[in-house]
Amino acid sequence: MKKGMKYILLAVLGVILVVTAVNFNKIRFMYNLISSYNRLKDENVHKLPEDDTDEDIEVVENPIKKIIDDIEDNKGNEDIPVSNETPEENEKEPDESSEGNENKPTDNGADDNANNKSKDELYKSIVTKYYDVLTALQQEYETKINDLVESGYEEYKSGEVSILSLANKYLTLGSKLESESDKKVNALLKDMEKELKDNNLDTSIVKEVKDYYNYLKSLRRSQLMSKAKSYID
Repeated sequence: MKKGMKYILLAVLGVILVVTAVNFNKIRFMYNLISSYNRLKDENVHKLPEDDTDEDIEVVENPIKKIIDDIEDNKGNEDIPVSNETPEENEKEPDESSEGNENKPTDNGADDNANNKSKDELYKSIVTKYYDVLTALQQEYETKINDLVESGYEEYKSGEVSILSLANKYLTLGSKLESESDKKVNALLKDMEKELKDNNLDTSIVKEVKDYYNYLKSLRRSQLMSKAKSYID
């Protein structure tokens, strides 16, 4: 009898492991939804918007946008070299010792400034390109999430589907959508990092954008849970 019970327990455990493996993304998505909502609510990181508003809950500036704005703000602010000579000194005849030295190299400060400016422009061009693509991807993702919420709410109101089936369906759709978005974002960030490296430019922005993306997802999950809660209440 004990031996039979052992096999039954092993079978049950096996089924649980298989179900967990098959539904891992769904379980992780549900866990992230709940944990994001609870953490952000407890920490009062932001005020959750009502379900019928389009209030922007973004409270951290996009790091790429900040860099673009900083570069724009610094335009025209380069230090202008100022001579310490008096007008009288400037009018003096050149020394004989300086004759024939016209072709000698002069201070490289101007060249360095030009090179730095060129690098700034290249850097801005690269990050702006990816900023536009990532912004479009973010808008696409949020539109699809909002469509899922509205669709789920309509099904819930109809009363034709059980809450359990409804939750299972939309957890599956939500986890699939997030997984697709993650793949696209990771691919874009990989391309951006490569392009920056190929041009010998700083790549630290890649990690900043990745952190920002995860932060933004956490906020959106919290918003999603807030909407779902308001519908049920």
